[in-house]
Amino acid sequence: NFSGLRLLQISDLHGKEFGKENRRLVEQIRKIKPDAILITGDILLSRRPNLGRAESLMRQVKEVAPVYYVSGNHEK
Repeated sequence: NFSGLRLLQISDLHGKEFGKENRRLVEQIRKIKPDAILITGDILLSRRPNLGRAESLMRQVKEVAPVYYVSGNHEK
């Protein structure tokens, strides 16, 4: 039974940052208190990938809840 399961999906950030090191984004994610975070691709901008920014976000959100990730066409 998945009743009451709280999933949060992050998609299509395309390299954008919400506050230094995505602190504003992570703060909002913490407030939601998800049971799992689903990252469904296009976190990077294929023309100018910023791996450090993406890695920082992943490190932060994995402390909130389990993270499941699939790549999008910008990560290929």
